[in-house]
Amino acid sequence: MGLYALRRVLIGIPLVVGVSVMVFAILHLLPGNPVAAALAGSPATPAAIRNLEAQYGLNRPLWTQYWDFAVHALHGDLGQSYTTGQSVSSLIGSQLGATVQLTVAALVLTAVLGVAGGVAAAVRQGGRLDQLLRFLSIWGSSMPQFWTGIMLIILFSFTIHLFPAAGTGGINYLVLPAVSLALLSTGIVLRVVRNATLETLAQPYVTALEAKGLSRRAVIGRHVLRNALIPAVTVLGVQVGSMLSGAVIVENVFGRQGIGSLLVTAIEQKNYPLVQGLMMFIAVIYVVVNVIVDISYGYLDPRVRTTMSEGRR
Repeated sequence: MGLYALRRVLIGIPLVVGVSVMVFAILHLLPGNPVAAALAGSPATPAAIRNLEAQYGLNRPLWTQYWDFAVHALHGDLGQSYTTGQSVSSLIGSQLGATVQLTVAALVLTAVLGVAGGVAAAVRQGGRLDQLLRFLSIWGSSMPQFWTGIMLIILFSFTIHLFPAAGTGGINYLVLPAVSLALLSTGIVLRVVRNATLETLAQPYVTALEAKGLSRRAVIGRHVLRNALIPAVTVLGVQVGSMLSGAVIVENVFGRQGIGSLLVTAIEQKNYPLVQGLMMFIAVIYVVVNVIVDISYGYLDPRVRTTMSEGRR
């Protein structure tokens, strides 16, 4: 298992490097001068601009700037913000808690509603509940997150005054953003689980178990659900990355703190170190989550566990 996990981590390294190169290139292709944001409120004289460019190393060749960034990043140093002078790591750490709270809440909603809805729809295939859940899954996964967020604010904040419209605080501030972030992923997970459950229910061993006297509920709970969870775990792992990117939109719609709001501000200010650090952080999280998902297969599917064991020989 350890060797298998190491292989998955090594596969993810090129992804992280590719993200860093792509983000670095795109930032330097954008028009404008990043020292303008750093000089906000101060006279942007040619001498001041040249001094800041020399201080931040922006007057050096691009490959040298990227190499310095990569070397420092390997040692845990993501640089300093152009606008505040704070370390990028501390800025990410100060905003990470709010984004983790939002992402975990949305992921729990997605897992619970997606799996439960998918199994319920499959068990009642062709019925009204199945049709309703399929419609809701398609609707939820088709709506843009910013539109969903605005509609939730209009309905639950301005119309019935049930939840606050914006801000970061207790659970009442978390409900609407989490629902807005989870709807898209829930629709995808529901359809995947429904299809997987239908395929499993059609297997001969399910008929054999029922013929032995096991109730339908016991067969689904003990045997069918376990197999249906395998593709659900895959989708949920992928959706973590999608939720981190969706948090950029949701946090801005609901005026929440977090790395999503921090990223938007950094892009607007052309704050190169902060944007690069945030994107590197998100890429690393994505790789780590996918390694965890791959390892979890071994506990859900014995065939994958056998493959892992054979890989160690």
